[in-house]
Amino acid sequence: LDLKVIPDDKAIARSVLFRVAGVPLVWVPFYVFPIKKGRHSGILTPSVGSNARDGLFLNNLGYYFGSSAYWDAAVRAGLREQGGMLLQTDGRYALRDRYNGALDVAFETRRSGGQTTGRGWRVTAEHYQRIGRTSNLRGSGSFLSSRDFNQQNSSNLYDRLSRSLRSNLSYDKRWEGSGNSFQAIFIH
Repeated sequence: LDLKVIPDDKAIARSVLFRVAGVPLVWVPFYVFPIKKGRHSGILTPSVGSNARDGLFLNNLGYYFGSSAYWDAAVRAGLREQGGMLLQTDGRYALRDRYNGALDVAFETRRSGGQTTGRGWRVTAEHYQRIGRTSNLRGSGSFLSSRDFNQQNSSNLYDRLSRSLRSNLSYDKRWEGSGNSFQAIFIH
């Protein structure tokens, strides 16, 4: 292994052999590791593993876009020996004290015996917006194609055990000097 390090930028390795449990798996002529400080765009670090549910899996194949102070996004894929493929994208946005939010979209194809046995999706969104100096609008929601989507695809224990979907929208207004306020909340 030949390694060259460019301080505060990147490390470049030549003739890299990836092994799993001592078994050579993949050889690449070079591999670039970013070592910059702070947020920046780049290829995500993949992970390999196995479990009883998915068999052998390769997760986090993708790219992170961090090109602006106002938004960022990641696009990634996961390949599973017994479960098919999961494509995900998640992004966040913000503009100082005016608004911020996030959007997470996932799509899966389930495979068994070389055949596609099902498809599913999840969309989760949240948004906060200040309207003038005295009003705020907040909303969030999670929408799934089926109740078992999170059980099949989430590594978060709370998501895997949750059996309910919630969405809400709220608006609040206060009047300066009077001490009065109004709040409306819609929950589904």
